[in-house]
Amino acid sequence: MIEDPHLLEERRRMGGDRWDEVWEGVLHMVPAPSERHQRFGTRLSVVFYELAEARGLLIAHDVGFFQAADDYRQPDLAVYRPDQTTARGLEAAAELLVEILSPRDESRIKLPWYAARDVREVLLIDRDTLAVELYDCASGEPKAVEPAHSAVLDCTFTRVDKDGLEVATAERTVVIRL
Repeated sequence: MIEDPHLLEERRRMGGDRWDEVWEGVLHMVPAPSERHQRFGTRLSVVFYELAEARGLLIAHDVGFFQAADDYRQPDLAVYRPDQTTARGLEAAAELLVEILSPRDESRIKLPWYAARDVREVLLIDRDTLAVELYDCASGEPKAVEPAHSAVLDCTFTRVDKDGLEVATAERTVVIRL
């Protein structure tokens, strides 16, 4: 763990700590997302916005998900009910969290933590391959869902070709391409 107060202050001053997380008091310094990561996350949030709004849900990008001030994670996208948020972010519950995977990413390690905090589903999407993994966490244990059909947004996620992610509902299908 890095404890140099000068380094941490410089990181805060430069905005490098924006994506950092604290896991039970331990700082996890997360590198800034790549341009591809941000572009994909933006396109995904545009598609999710309509689906979430139709179900009375909210969506946020890079919102803090808190257990305590010294125990929080920073998912890429969150879909949640209005009663699941506070002034500082999400507090121990969400409908769907999305983690866009990068090399050496710790998102899979977060699954049990999310499941223990009333997160219904977690969607993992590889930034480079667009491979999709969906986990149902409603029981308190993450369980893989095959095919990747979200009960929260009532849609199915499928990787198509090498650069597309299909999001299909009963009404329409959208392919997000990079």
